Amino acid sequence: MNTGNVSPPDKRHLGYAEQVLVLRHRIWSRLRQHKGFSPASVESVAACLNLIMDVHQLEYLDKLLDQVNGKISVQQFIDTVLRISAETPRLLKNIQLPPSPLTPEAIEKLLAEEDVEQLRHFLRQTLILISEGCTLLTLIKRGDILQRTVNTACQLVQGTIGLALAIGEGTCVDLATCGTSNHVEIPPTLVQDLLPLLDTKGPAHVSRPERLPQLLLDILRYDETQQLISVPLWYRGNPRGYVLVNVPGDIPVHEEDLYMLAALARQASFALENLTLHSRVEELGRMEERQRIAQDLHDTVAQLLFVIGMEAESLLHAIPEDSPLHRRALRIRRITSRASNELRSAIAALRSYPVSGENTLADALQQTAEEWERLSKLDVTLVLPSQWPTLSGRAARAIYRVVREALINVQKHAHATAVVISVTPFPNRLVVTVQDNGVGFPTHIFQLLESDVNFGLRTMEHLAEAVGGYLELSNGEDGGAVVRLVLPLPA
Repeated sequence: MNTGNVSPPDKRHLGYAEQVLVLRHRIWSRLRQHKGFSPASVESVAACLNLIMDVHQLEYLDKLLDQVNGKISVQQFIDTVLRISAETPRLLKNIQLPPSPLTPEAIEKLLAEEDVEQLRHFLRQTLILISEGCTLLTLIKRGDILQRTVNTACQLVQGTIGLALAIGEGTCVDLATCGTSNHVEIPPTLVQDLLPLLDTKGPAHVSRPERLPQLLLDILRYDETQQLISVPLWYRGNPRGYVLVNVPGDIPVHEEDLYMLAALARQASFALENLTLHSRVEELGRMEERQRIAQDLHDTVAQLLFVIGMEAESLLHAIPEDSPLHRRALRIRRITSRASNELRSAIAALRSYPVSGENTLADALQQTAEEWERLSKLDVTLVLPSQWPTLSGRAARAIYRVVREALINVQKHAHATAVVISVTPFPNRLVVTVQDNGVGFPTHIFQLLESDVNFGLRTMEHLAEAVGGYLELSNGEDGGAVVRLVLPLPA
């Protein structure tokens, strides 16, 4: 079987999570190239791979794929993937579940007491959970997962209004509502005030709802005659969101109902984590494709431009300077030189280094500085701190991408010969500066971010805002442009 250019991961440079992602992507790539698997089979196996979290199991499947259409059939391989994915251990161990209301003993007791309504209630909840749990795992957008989760939570406990929040970096990154058509916006400070007031172990009645932020009470239309239920969404010991449901006071919410909400929370949290892993696999695939395109450009177009430039140089030596052909050859050489510079910038922008696992932000910045200096005419100086503050993966990737975007702008617009990249930690913030010795920004600096032609600057601004930071643009005292990313650090 032709496996193309897909190679096994080098474990020396990957953390455990990255090994999982790379192995999934490798198996998926090999399946696409295998003649024995139909497109539908490939997609089905890919969905199952997203559920497998164990490196050894993925390595086993990778080796087993070599035997397809040899010792084993395509169907046997698919059956093996299905079996392993079905045996995936539960991920969300921190949610404390009350005893299940659907044990054989509990059901037998309800039947003995002829409590048909309560039994019917449990069965209805179970059917909802089975149906919605399957649907949640098929959704590919975080907003859709939250919407489905809050709708289901309201169904399970007969809630009138519900709110689901997804939390990241200490702020609300997405939300969904049930029972209200009003547009809702959650400021970051509200999330910081909210988290200490909610139970983190599992679904529970909010003990003192009046302590919740007033904006939240207004959204849920809460008054003292009602009851609020909070449902945490957890993954590996960290809250990644909450569902809040307003239930009328005359509708009892028992421990059995909390059990159902906890089961829903597990399904929703698993769906969110599955979505995250799927996104990272897609990002890995995009990164691989960018590397391939960069290599193709280097091996083909860049070499052609070099040959054209050499031919133009030969013509310049062979043609008298006063000839019209000499001027045309000179123009060809200049255009070729400019195209080569633009192409080198494009290749440098396409190539990237993953900021994860053992490949730290410092390593990625060092590799970028070295490559940019090699591919461009810039003298790149990198100043890094001896001790780094603790950064989230999103913050590290944002810093890395802002630095690359700034270097692209320097190469294209600054007419500079040197650039300095510095990372300076302070007690409450991290400052990343990219400064060149070129022509600097025009006088209307503040209009640059609003201009449609400055896509790179707006990209950097959005990257900074996405992780709670901001971007500063200025001109240096000795000339040149200064791009400064300021990233607040947790206390």
